[in-house]
Amino acid sequence: QIGLLDLFDPTPAFINDGRPFLYDTHLTSGLGHASCASCHIDGRIDQLVWDLGDPSGAMKELNQSCNLDNPDLPECEDWHPMKGPMATQTLTGLNGNEPFHWRGDKEDFLAFDHAFSTLLGNDADGTPAEMVAMQVFLGSIANPPNPNRHLDGSLPDDLLGGDPAVGLEGFNSGELATVQCVNCHMLPSGGLGTLISGDLLLDSQSMKVAPLRNMYEKHGMDKASSSGSKGFGFLHDGTIGTLVELLERPVFTFPSGAAGDQLRRDVKALMMCWE
Repeated sequence: QIGLLDLFDPTPAFINDGRPFLYDTHLTSGLGHASCASCHIDGRIDQLVWDLGDPSGAMKELNQSCNLDNPDLPECEDWHPMKGPMATQTLTGLNGNEPFHWRGDKEDFLAFDHAFSTLLGNDADGTPAEMVAMQVFLGSIANPPNPNRHLDGSLPDDLLGGDPAVGLEGFNSGELATVQCVNCHMLPSGGLGTLISGDLLLDSQSMKVAPLRNMYEKHGMDKASSSGSKGFGFLHDGTIGTLVELLERPVFTFPSGAAGDQLRRDVKALMMCWE
């Protein structure tokens, strides 16, 4: 006869309590076939874009900071239930980076409770206690070291034809856009808890200042190639193929000619090294 023997489990209790809500398909989904980790692989991204708009949903009134609360800038609009295609975002480094989602329409982590009954088809939403347990567990997942940096964390001298150190100077100088890049993409995450209006972004929707920490994972899309290694690139909908293409948008003010092209490569190298 085979028996069961309970052995000592050194795993901290907060991990045992919160980890199932990320991985356990039978606990969190209606048919036992999906979990949050199905898209947020190991708490990170799946390199895909999803259109999760709700045709039967209602408008949600804006309740977040917009344009750093500058009354002289165009206002941010209320949130429409049809959000359009959005790329999967990482679940690492959430704490202290509220509000969440590309549009900033989730005030805090507890606002994701409805995802269990909608996206995953579970019988009920996550309870406040379950959401807190999951958030505490996710807060313990550290961002991995950036593979483009040296082992001691320092910047390389050259990356893909650019100098990250020169890119950092431009990032902090205020010469590359109407405001200093670092004023919105603040250290260490490269994000900020405010929305920027669609009028300023030249976009159809207002967006939260998104963190830059996993830009290197999205590198590789090539619109001109049928054999590119990535299906989606940058921005909320993944439509920008390269970081250089992103930096060519009118909201940036790079010098003209070869000097501007090189500076874009330098800033691209910096973003590829973001920790």
